[in-house]
Amino acid sequence: MDPRFALIPLRPEHKAQVVQLLIASLGISLFFQNFDKEVADFPGAYTEENRGSFFVVIDNHSETEKIVACIGLRPFKGFADTDMLDYPLGSPETTKVCEMKRLYVIPEYRRYKIGAALVEKVIEDGRARGYTSMVLDTIPTLVGATRLYQGRGFKEMSGCIDNADLQRLYFELEL
Repeated sequence: MDPRFALIPLRPEHKAQVVQLLIASLGISLFFQNFDKEVADFPGAYTEENRGSFFVVIDNHSETEKIVACIGLRPFKGFADTDMLDYPLGSPETTKVCEMKRLYVIPEYRRYKIGAALVEKVIEDGRARGYTSMVLDTIPTLVGATRLYQGRGFKEMSGCIDNADLQRLYFELEL
C-alpha cells in the first residue's frame, strides 16, 4: 500500500466518521443484515472483547485524519435468510468461524490497492485470533470485490441466494 496511507485499528474518535462512511457507501438496502442496529451499536461485534476488530485507512496527506477505507472482522453468527454451513450455529465449529464485513474504499482511492491491504490485514487478524475459517457475503455486481476475494483464496460457497430484494454470493476461506 502507498506510504501516504496508514492502516490502523479503529479508535474511538473515528466512530462518527466511519459510520458516515458506511452509510454513504450503501448503494443498496442492507435491511436483511440488520444494518440499522449494527450502526446504532457500532463498533459492537467488532470489538476486542467480542473477538472482533475493525480497521481504517487514513490519508496522511489530508489536513484532517480523513478515513478513506475500512473493514471489519467479527464472530460469525449466520447469514440472513440462509443456512449455508454444514454445522449448526452455536456448535463448537462455529466458534472458530469469523466473518469479514464492511469492506469499503472511497472510489477515488481504489487505485492504491487499499482494498487488498485491508483484506490481507483482516485475514492475518482472523488467524491471530484463532479462527479457522472466514466467511463473507457480497453481491454479484461487485465484480472487483469478488475478484479480490478469489485472488486471496476465498472459495464460493454453494449457491447464490436470490431473495426478493438482492442476490448474494457467499465465500469462505480456510485460515
